[in-house]
Amino acid sequence: MARTKAKRKSADDDDAPARVSRPKKRAQADVDETAAPARKKRKSAEASSLKLKEIADAEEAVSEEEAEVVAATKPKATGLDASKMDSDELVVPEEVVVAPGFRLWESDSKMLAKKGQTLTTTKINKSTMDYSRVLDVHYPEHFTLVPLVVTQGPYQGRHMFMLQPSSGGFRFPDLPAEIRNMIFSYLLEEEKPIVMATAKRVNHPRRPVRIDWNSRNERNAGLDWDTKAGEWRNKPPSALSLLRANKQIFEEAASIVYGNHFKFLKFACLKIFLESIGDMRRFLRHITIGRTGYNRNQATPIFKNLKESVNLRTLTFGHEDVCRDSWSYGTSTTTTESFVRQIMPVLESIRKNHPKDELNILDIIKINWTNCTDCDTRPDAMTAVCRRSVTSAYWGGMGDGRCHVICKDVVEHCKEIEKKIRRLLARKMSIKDPITEDAPAAATKPPSRPSTPSMDSDLGFDPYGEGFGHSPDDDPGSPGGY
Repeated sequence: MARTKAKRKSADDDDAPARVSRPKKRAQADVDETAAPARKKRKSAEASSLKLKEIADAEEAVSEEEAEVVAATKPKATGLDASKMDSDELVVPEEVVVAPGFRLWESDSKMLAKKGQTLTTTKINKSTMDYSRVLDVHYPEHFTLVPLVVTQGPYQGRHMFMLQPSSGGFRFPDLPAEIRNMIFSYLLEEEKPIVMATAKRVNHPRRPVRIDWNSRNERNAGLDWDTKAGEWRNKPPSALSLLRANKQIFEEAASIVYGNHFKFLKFACLKIFLESIGDMRRFLRHITIGRTGYNRNQATPIFKNLKESVNLRTLTFGHEDVCRDSWSYGTSTTTTESFVRQIMPVLESIRKNHPKDELNILDIIKINWTNCTDCDTRPDAMTAVCRRSVTSAYWGGMGDGRCHVICKDVVEHCKEIEKKIRRLLARKMSIKDPITEDAPAAATKPPSRPSTPSMDSDLGFDPYGEGFGHSPDDDPGSPGGY
């Protein structure tokens, strides 16, 4: 019994290779059938790459004397089934045959492609059935590409791009410096003072900002404030972006940008502005401090930075900040003599850099004024309800040393203050000034006291300092205020 089982087992073992060989042959046949298309595709790709290599070798052998870029018409789609093509399928062009009278142009121009695909191929769009190719043409001179259609000859009906040299273009840096400055002035000069304040974002230091929005300004029509982004929507582009073009343009245009007239509502704003612009301080030319904006406690560091502004031409203050002969304890106001002592380092620095303009240095300090609210809104009642005569410490925090000159007489009063400051500066700087040399000392005009309005009425105090070149466009209405 055991022998029979052993014989059967050995017989089965002898038949096992025969039973296994049949599935192996079938699997091998299936593999051959699957690999056949891959081998055909590989041979086709090798043939295509060989043809492209021959075309590239032919292009390299052509001389670089032709000045035309000839583009053949769209490759024929004969034999292509659009329904079986992808939208970005590549079409290999046929070998280019050059007709008599033409030659290929060899240059550094490139056929641009994406994803590393062959540069000399075109793409067909399945939806529009259009072929496309991107060209990057290089030529040593300024040129334009003129699209043409050949009307006769061996290339009749073909489309081409003719490279047309053009003399109309120029490089901006090649213009004369005088012309460049005229262009910068046209773009960057402001007709009115640029009103400055300060703003602070969360987790950011306080910085100077321009107050350039006003509902009455036509430029701002249709603008909306984006509270999340912290900026205006649909705002027109700024000409200041020109300074980011390159270093040369920045250095040439910076003097014009910072040479504009800047008006600061508060002395602290001027301090932050001077610290933020760095060595651009040397280009500053015109600065105005808003009414009651002067602070004697901040004057020393500010005037220290202003010493670098050697091209300063006007430095304007409100007359209420510098016309006092005394100040109250605990206030930030100053007297005329103290103001002259604090401003002296700035003027000495300017004098050192402009030794021949001694008399012009005395003209740098200017005094400006502003009418009170009643006189500004109702000029016919100027002598009747002028708020300057009100004996109140609320008027700019002036205390006992405040100015009592009414709005009607403030113009002549400011001229007297300018002469007084000019006389003190000339004496300290040892300059002979023909304007104030023989003039008597400025006399304090007795204050006019018209009818005093009720103390219960609004004093009309304007913290934004109207009167310093005040206009509807100078309304500080920006949400980014300080």
